[in-house]
Amino acid sequence: RMRNPDLVGRDLVNLRDRHSARCITLADDCVHPVMLRALAQKLVGAGIAWQCELRFERALTSPLLRELAAAGCKNLIFGLESYAARVLECMNKGVRPAEIERILPLCREAGIAFNLQLFFGFPGETEAEAKETMEFAAGQLPKPQLCRSVNSGCSVDQ
Repeated sequence: RMRNPDLVGRDLVNLRDRHSARCITLADDCVHPVMLRALAQKLVGAGIAWQCELRFERALTSPLLRELAAAGCKNLIFGLESYAARVLECMNKGVRPAEIERILPLCREAGIAFNLQLFFGFPGETEAEAKETMEFAAGQLPKPQLCRSVNSGCSVDQ
């Protein structure tokens, strides 16, 4: 269940005040965009830098990401898992590469960094699909870049 955003906002401000917390990670593995928008409204001007985990949701638009940045969001952690369309389909992720490609530049434009969590070795994943994911992820890094996967033997050096 989603906790009341008013309570979450209040708790974050209390953590800031009681413990001088200035940087907070929301420990929910998938914060919903409705919660993000409500939380952003509560945290504007609170002086708290924060990050959270979420999915590549259609609701992640440029206006919402700008609201998050204005409210102190510094980093978003996405469960990319794979960039290969077939693997995403097999995982039942409900995400397509086009949605991923739409959202990441919007994060950059809003000034929000992002992490991409990757999953290699999904049953049936081919080496070519793993390489596709690695190359996509490496392409998201600032230059110069190095991305290696020790287990798969794939590497991308640029």
